[in-house]
Amino acid sequence: MKKFPGLSKEECASACNEKGCVLAAGRPLCFHPCKGGVPKAFKDDPEAQALQAAARDALGIKLKPVQGVAA
Repeated sequence: MKKFPGLSKEECASACNEKGCVLAAGRPLCFHPCKGGVPKAFKDDPEAQALQAAARDALGIKLKPVQGVAA
């Protein structure tokens, strides 16, 4: 992972630690897409969403469209 060294579907990025998550812009929460993703309180945060999208792209994770919800 060029943008997030060490990031895999099972492991957090190398720069993540108990003080902050790279995917959470340094917040002391884990935003790993395979370990819970973005907490509800940050769903409208553009930075959190951009980092999450970049992490999903880096991991090859595609979101499935939700049936009945307009894009």
